[in-house]
Amino acid sequence: MEVEFELTKDDLVESHLYYLKNSPLAKKQTRNVRILAASFGVVLTVIGFISLGIVYDYFGLVFIAFGVTCIVGLVQSYIPGSVRKRALKTLENFHNITPNPELCLHNISISNEGIIDISDFGESKEFWKGFREIKQSGNYLYFYSLVGNKGYVFPKRAFPDEASFTQFSQSARDFHAKALAEKS
Repeated sequence: MEVEFELTKDDLVESHLYYLKNSPLAKKQTRNVRILAASFGVVLTVIGFISLGIVYDYFGLVFIAFGVTCIVGLVQSYIPGSVRKRALKTLENFHNITPNPELCLHNISISNEGIIDISDFGESKEFWKGFREIKQSGNYLYFYSLVGNKGYVFPKRAFPDEASFTQFSQSARDFHAKALAEKS
């Protein structure tokens, strides 16, 4: 089976947000960062107020400013629109530094052996055993690799109709399940 599509920044942001919401590792990292931000925010603010009480100088105000900044960042991490906006800004900053190999035309074929991705940046081949899982959510199909955050995003709009998207998704799951069964 073969599909051709061009990923957009919105596709990558959606895949990033889906990963953050559904990956146990990402959930753990997000929780740890939030705990750290809250701790720094409170400690710096307290040090600032103590410093103001002992010696009234600008030193205490600096601590208070840093503490409040940490707390504001923490609050923003719970606002979905803010998270989406930061993800898009990060992607744009990355794309300004170097061409993003994901934001181009992809011709992807899947078979019993694995997945072949041909794009302007070259050709890559992944075997089904190298994928941790295949997930479908809303308008996207995700293939998550066993290695790091690598994976593939397939937007539903790349397929002529819902049936083609479902057939592609089911074929990928069948190929993946068969490869994992052979691995055992």
